[in-house]
Amino acid sequence: MSRQLFPPSVNYLARWILFLIFSGITTATVIFYYGYRSDWWQGQQMAPDQPILFSHHHHVTELKIDCRFCHSTVDQSSFAGMPATSTCLTCHSGVFTDSPMLAAAVQSEQTGTPLKWNRVYDLADYVYFDHSVHVSNGIGCTSCHGDIGNQRLTRKAQQTYMSWCLDCHRDPAQYIREPKDIYSPSAPARSNLTENRKVELLHQFRIGGQHLTDCTTCHR
Repeated sequence: MSRQLFPPSVNYLARWILFLIFSGITTATVIFYYGYRSDWWQGQQMAPDQPILFSHHHHVTELKIDCRFCHSTVDQSSFAGMPATSTCLTCHSGVFTDSPMLAAAVQSEQTGTPLKWNRVYDLADYVYFDHSVHVSNGIGCTSCHGDIGNQRLTRKAQQTYMSWCLDCHRDPAQYIREPKDIYSPSAPARSNLTENRKVELLHQFRIGGQHLTDCTTCHR
């Protein structure tokens, strides 16, 4: 007479083990997915430490300094450009010269060592982004950088997922703006123009076509 090697209760135990394994994998996947897309993981709304406590609110909104005074290549090259120390000291050679906040700039000028600013937006190496193409074609600063004119410390306003970029590339009209408002720190991130004006600006800037969503547009 043959005997069972395992009692029937083992079947229930095996089912529970498989259920717990499946539940654990599912839970871990969900936690990783939402964690990866969270503001904390992506650094959204966080301001990285910088060598100088620079306030866009003070310089851009209160003093009305044009973006291109510091970011001199934003409309000419793929990189917006960071101001040379001499640019900072153009004003600060006579204003707040003894402020501890400017000590790094003074030391940079004296030693000839450039200030090392920490990136707020750091795209992957396989992503090609050109500042000049965007600002020269009706896409303003606040569409990507948020309410930069109110930022006392520069923070990351957007999660730079591919889906976010494609949202604009598929329908650029939702972000198009008047040429005079491209560098405005108070302009809304999305266009508030009439539909007719949006169409006119799309034609003016010659925006459109399948190439906007071609892989090679951003991955070269």
